[in-house]
Amino acid sequence: MARSVARRLDGGQRLREALDASGLTLQGLSARTRSEGSKGVSFQLIAFLASDRDWARETTSPESGALIEDTLSVPRGSLFEYN
Repeated sequence: MARSVARRLDGGQRLREALDASGLTLQGLSARTRSEGSKGVSFQLIAFLASDRDWARETTSPESGALIEDTLSVPRGSLFEYN
């Protein structure tokens, strides 16, 4: 059985743009994900997902992707593709 993942869209460009528009730092976004009532998303994972470098991550858990989108107040599915 294939596991569900959230795949970043546009090589993380949409995430970088949403992060810039929010005025938050990686650490600030991470802290806000924790204030949503969960253990949150580490700023290191957010950095891996937002990066355009060779070491960037393409996927994360659907829960982390949704939490990032909700915290940035963007529509679900605008930063990550879910399957």
